[in-house]
Amino acid sequence: MLQITVVKYSLCFGLMLVISQAFTQANDKRFYGIRDNELPDSIGCHYYEILYTNTDRSAVDTLRSYYCETKSLRSIEPVEKSTLRHGMIKRFDKQGNLILTGNFRQGSPEKIEQYYPNGKSKSVELYEMATTFDRSDSSRILFYWDSLGIVQVENGNGQCTCYLSEYYEGADYQVGKVVNGRPDGTWKGFHKDGRLSFEETYKEGALQSGISYDSLSNRYFYQKIKDTAIPPGGMITFYQFVSKNLRYPAPARRKGIEGKVYIEFVVEKDGSRSQHKLIQRIGGGCDEEALEVVKKAPNWNPGRMRGQLIRQRFIVPIIFKLG
Repeated sequence: MLQITVVKYSLCFGLMLVISQAFTQANDKRFYGIRDNELPDSIGCHYYEILYTNTDRSAVDTLRSYYCETKSLRSIEPVEKSTLRHGMIKRFDKQGNLILTGNFRQGSPEKIEQYYPNGKSKSVELYEMATTFDRSDSSRILFYWDSLGIVQVENGNGQCTCYLSEYYEGADYQVGKVVNGRPDGTWKGFHKDGRLSFEETYKEGALQSGISYDSLSNRYFYQKIKDTAIPPGGMITFYQFVSKNLRYPAPARRKGIEGKVYIEFVVEKDGSRSQHKLIQRIGGGCDEEALEVVKKAPNWNPGRMRGQLIRQRFIVPIIFKLG
């Protein structure tokens, strides 16, 4: 009897990952702009990434990224075969100074430490394993030092003018009171040029309300930091569509091919999906079949960050299993 198995909702939700940087197969280069937007070639690029794949498919691979202008090393990041960050990462500036280390588990940060170019500590940020894609309730500022080494936040308490890592979802720098590692009272975020990015009110770490501003000074009201893009009806509906439309290719069936096909795509601001790519293959026609079915799935409800529409990149697994 032939059976097609797709990942159940809980398993899929745990494996799917929103990422700002895409991972690639061996010897495949991708180019990115200053905002991590993917570019067609190296002209104007900020860095590129190469994934060196181990022969052992269960092993952790090493992702190395480089600055395009200088070809100097930008980061070293271990990733699972499913392209989730897993292990200790290191980030360097263009002069080769270590500016960030962090530990990841199955795509989620656990601890991030930032450093100034002179080697002095800048911040220690803690992250609990988030039960949803919104990490705003799991992020903690444990320590923060200014460039002179003066501590602003100690053991989760203090008054912060903080340039936090990109994993602490926010503006270029943020100002406010920190209690037990989380914002309290009025909290403001600013762009590098000093423009106000958002104003938020917190009570015991819980967001009460917020207003963000775009480049035209339009205002967006919100009560949740991040709304992740999701299919209409949720992931259960998405996988029901996949299960209904997916066909087990005859070559794969004859050869007894089973496994997971991982597909990457971007959910645009209007909910449409683009840049579909196969990032892990199993062959026998399964890869092409999974890709075509995912492409045909209905548009998603787009994501929002602080009330404003955003683009988000996803990886979804499709399982082929003979029964």
